[in-house]
Amino acid sequence: MSWRGNCVKIFLENSHDVREGRKDENNMKDEYVAYVGTYTHGSSIGIHLYDVNVEEGTLTERKVIPVNNSSHIARSLNGKYLYSIADEGVAVFAVEDDGDLTPINKVDIDGMRGCYLSVDKTGRYLFVAGYHDGKVTVVHTHKDGRLGSLMDGVFHKGLGSVAERNFRPHVTCTRRMPDNRFVLSVDNGIDQVKIYRFNDKEQRLVQVDAIRCELESAPRHFRYSKDGKFIYLMYEWRQSTCDRKDPDHFHHFYQEAGQPDCCLRHENVC
Repeated sequence: MSWRGNCVKIFLENSHDVREGRKDENNMKDEYVAYVGTYTHGSSIGIHLYDVNVEEGTLTERKVIPVNNSSHIARSLNGKYLYSIADEGVAVFAVEDDGDLTPINKVDIDGMRGCYLSVDKTGRYLFVAGYHDGKVTVVHTHKDGRLGSLMDGVFHKGLGSVAERNFRPHVTCTRRMPDNRFVLSVDNGIDQVKIYRFNDKEQRLVQVDAIRCELESAPRHFRYSKDGKFIYLMYEWRQSTCDRKDPDHFHHFYQEAGQPDCCLRHENVC
């Protein structure tokens, strides 16, 4: 590989029909492309597109799509579009049938460069987490792939416990719950997961609660379980794998009945 940027995320897509996953009618085998977002310094200038040979286990660079500091990328729900962090805010590309990327538009997020992107189950909103300024931003997405107006933006407030790094908000992951009732935002700097109410009517982030993690644990990313009842939270300043001797490494959170606003509580499990 010739790039020198920081690899952030790789997506594998079928290169003959990205959206439907059809096979090559001539060779009768799947062919894939990989998208690699990078920080742009040295010889790296954006998103690197690779042809993937699954049988040989090799990547062959096809082209590079210029984007300033594509530090995180995310797909639309229908697979037709690829969103990318950029110095200018957020950029979106159409994913062509051969896996190539065609620029559509960019929008400014009224803040510093983000570090994490996610889409909700409706496909109408793109959520941006801001590490440098501690901001959560919601961007409207159009059916034709265009990024629209900023729906809302909230700056986290508070102080952390470690003077050299975790002394102010650093939002590292923001995702809407599968049932679309709440938005969870992980703050690596102040050791919290903030919980916001967000709905199509208000289109505003309203904080209703916060999960306060152990001081200096530095929560970073989380995933929902397939049934949407649990989340699995990973810490930066703890062990990198789940160890039964360290049950605090992962928390899971589950929905409580009868709670109109805050619907989450946590237990330490492994």
